Amino acid sequence: MLTWRELRGLILIIVSFRAHTAPPRKIKAVIRALSSRDPDAMTNASEGLLEQTVMIGRVPLNQLFAMGDKRWWYNLSILENIPNPPILRECVSGRVKEYATISPSTFYIVKVHNEFGGKGVDMRKGNDLPPCTKDYVVQRRLVDCNVDVTRHFRVTTLFDGTIFAVHDMRARKLTDIISNGGTQKLCNRQCANMSVVSTNALHTLVNKLAEVHGRQMSNILSCGWDVMLDCDTLSGRMNAYVLEGNVLHSALFPGDGLAAEYRRHVDRYLHKVSSA
Repeated sequence: MLTWRELRGLILIIVSFRAHTAPPRKIKAVIRALSSRDPDAMTNASEGLLEQTVMIGRVPLNQLFAMGDKRWWYNLSILENIPNPPILRECVSGRVKEYATISPSTFYIVKVHNEFGGKGVDMRKGNDLPPCTKDYVVQRRLVDCNVDVTRHFRVTTLFDGTIFAVHDMRARKLTDIISNGGTQKLCNRQCANMSVVSTNALHTLVNKLAEVHGRQMSNILSCGWDVMLDCDTLSGRMNAYVLEGNVLHSALFPGDGLAAEYRRHVDRYLHKVSSA
């Protein structure tokens, strides 16, 4: 029998899946897992979201609402000196704020403040930016020259400042993350199509994110950070940037073999908060 907290978590999972147009098979997998005797079934079907929604009940609502805004993660990056593409223009409450010159012919990334699952993210030329009807930010477009598709990394860190997993996420379109038809692969310490320089840049940032999570957000079970590599064609350098963090996110995927391990970390988290 599910507890109320678990039932609320299940409802949030289904709403979350529907919000970013998850295939019906994902919804069916969650429903099938309810009657399964396999302890890993629900963790796999929900991609770790069940445990997160159950644990999120322990986090103050005002903190959760604040962390749902992309601006919150940007401000954290500034505070902690985490590389993040600078905000060039911002739309807030119907007013446009300019922080840098926008080139009419250059492509930029536009992100609505309170959206998730790839929604509210678009690539626009400087002369085709949306009207200021929603709060959004405009940032420089990053280009990972190691691959010929859109790639970012989902980095999952834990409440104690450790790294749980690194997934290589690829898609043909900008917003086609795994929920919308993209692909993922667990890669952790050695991801494909990476030079030594790229690998070092990625894992320097990954270690930084884990440390910040353990110090600044130790009451959050796990955090899913979206990270991208960027090729600086002028200097020849490879840089890694964090785009944002998520407190309700896919921490694992069916086939990873990580479900039991994730649940062990949940038990450690519960032991910590119950003895605090």
